Amino acid sequence: MLTLLDTITGHTDRVWCAAWSNDGQFLATCSSDKMIKIHKYDANTNKWRCKQTLDAQHSRTVRSVSWSPNGELLACASFDRSTSIWRRSSEQEDFHFVNFLEGHESEVKCVSWDSSGDLLATCGRDKSVWVWLEEDDDFDCVGVLNGHSQDVKRVLWHPNRPLLLSASYDDTVRCWCEELDDWVCVDTLRGHTSTVWDICFNPTGTHVASCSDDLNIIIWRLEDQSIATTGKTLEFREETRISGEHGRSIYSVSWSKHAEKDLIASACGDDCLRIFGRNKQGEQFALLHKQDKAHETDLNCVAWNPVHTNLLATTSDDHNIKIWKFE
Repeated sequence: MLTLLDTITGHTDRVWCAAWSNDGQFLATCSSDKMIKIHKYDANTNKWRCKQTLDAQHSRTVRSVSWSPNGELLACASFDRSTSIWRRSSEQEDFHFVNFLEGHESEVKCVSWDSSGDLLATCGRDKSVWVWLEEDDDFDCVGVLNGHSQDVKRVLWHPNRPLLLSASYDDTVRCWCEELDDWVCVDTLRGHTSTVWDICFNPTGTHVASCSDDLNIIIWRLEDQSIATTGKTLEFREETRISGEHGRSIYSVSWSKHAEKDLIASACGDDCLRIFGRNKQGEQFALLHKQDKAHETDLNCVAWNPVHTNLLATTSDDHNIKIWKFE
């Protein structure tokens, strides 16, 4: 059963992305209205309320937000070709602007922290992926990764290994790792026939899900390989796919961190929120719930809460964020 707990208003244009802090307390959202909002649950009202609006820094759409692992820094990627960094004050729980990361030649589409909090990845319309090293709020570019032939829509770090994935308009997902002070592509995931919009790892990092304009979600299994037999140190192999369940492009997927249940949620251009779970054999994913008209129009993002694992947030072109409970 899926229950709507709250509808958060305040943005004045489409909401692109929602990201929970690792402690599950804060929800950051960003929008075409150029604003970033920080929300937190209020036990007195049983609602999520906006604690702070971060504005006056970006001149165009803010497309993606990502928390550092300790929750002290928030990175925000914008179509104005920059990524802003904000630091949270532990005393007042408010945020102040720290730095701009600049270098992309066009719109920055996504930003992602690695599990150590030392590295940040950005990607953009200029077909490149940049890796940044953070030290005392200063960021140095330590790698510009070229290999995609079209816009790069999404970057995502492995949950516990120094691997970086990037998804692109060129229908592929690439896996990168550092070798001899250089970042190289060690595998290319080919299986989609149109734009790959999003990727997400399961909690242990053994599998990754990708979603696409081709209306498919592909589940890939990460396998370490012997260099003697394949020439690769690792490889992603397609394990299964979810097909025939979506009516339009799938823009976002999120894998729950629930310890006992393998759950994937999807956000789709047909205005529906779907939740899938492994079947009894553990081989295929079956549709557990479909929420028709979850929003008034396209869903752009879905995100499971990392601590309260039955909660998830969705964002939409209808300017709203919704908080759901799945049981």
